Amino acid sequence: MKYIYISDRTKEKLELSKLPTTHILQSYKNIKNKKEIGKKKWGLFLFDEDKNEIVGVCEVLAEKEDGVKILLITYVFIDEQYRGKKQCYELVKKTILKHQGSLIKVVIAGGEPILKCLIKVFKDLKYKIKKYKSDDKEDISNLKTITYEDALKIEKKNKRLDIWQTLFFNK
Repeated sequence: MKYIYISDRTKEKLELSKLPTTHILQSYKNIKNKKEIGKKKWGLFLFDEDKNEIVGVCEVLAEKEDGVKILLITYVFIDEQYRGKKQCYELVKKTILKHQGSLIKVVIAGGEPILKCLIKVFKDLKYKIKKYKSDDKEDISNLKTITYEDALKIEKKNKRLDIWQTLFFNK
């Protein structure tokens, strides 16, 4: 497996044996779309060198929220036949290691599997987990630290209620 960095500024010459899934193509299009001024979009794409195929993506957006620099992990996807092989873990970890600095924000809409993957990565990298102090107001300057176990409990409850969970990670 190989990891390919792609941004709204890079030029790629990829010769693939077949087109990636629509999920991966959409991430590529999102990254290449230059309409959002002041926001830097990029991602790491997982490339299976044996099959000459792109089989995963971790898409991110570097921006400011209320004056605070953040890296928003917008999308993580691994083709079905590559799941369960620690590919999500490695892809997210390499993305985080490529990023240096600011607060990392994730909105959990994919449920427990992606949250468990993220928790494993951030725990191993010794990041703290935070959430908005108030459930009523999103104020990035007012975050509270929670445990990884709390995040999982909240996600289980949120899934039943169809509510997305916003989490932050920092060192």
